[in-house]
Amino acid sequence: MGREARRKKQQPPQSDEYRVRTGAEIEAKFGERLREIYDAIRLAHERRGSPSFDERREQLKADGLITQNEDGSATYAMSPLTSQLLKLRLEIFRFKFGREPRENDPVFFDFNADTPQPQGTDDADGDKMIATLRVAALQVGVDPDRAVEHFLGREDFDAYKDRRQS
Repeated sequence: MGREARRKKQQPPQSDEYRVRTGAEIEAKFGERLREIYDAIRLAHERRGSPSFDERREQLKADGLITQNEDGSATYAMSPLTSQLLKLRLEIFRFKFGREPRENDPVFFDFNADTPQPQGTDDADGDKMIATLRVAALQVGVDPDRAVEHFLGREDFDAYKDRRQS
């Protein structure tokens, strides 16, 4: 087999399945389902009230949704709504990019970007992980500052707030 024949064989077929979809196409196909899941998550959050993350963790332990492992780590059971959301986000990823997500691809990605980019990367501090966490928290009705504080810890959260205000 010649070099040109091998090169053609390695290239994906030029069909609609492999082109990068637009944000409008994603909205048309998945928008309603996505909004239904986010609305259900927000409603469940409102019913629960706004407990601290520590209070919520204790409640999840009491409900048997967190298992403490022998090595000190914990295993969290996913709620049915969170499971639905992640499955839908993976389906949207495959639709958008024509492939399975890779190890470092974000699940909460910018629908309008041509490559998998985290949502919210225009955040002032440029920290993609925190920006993505803030966007995800907002989408499900959780105070983004409380989510970031829980993620970082109190001392690092104060430093983060100082960076954002400067």
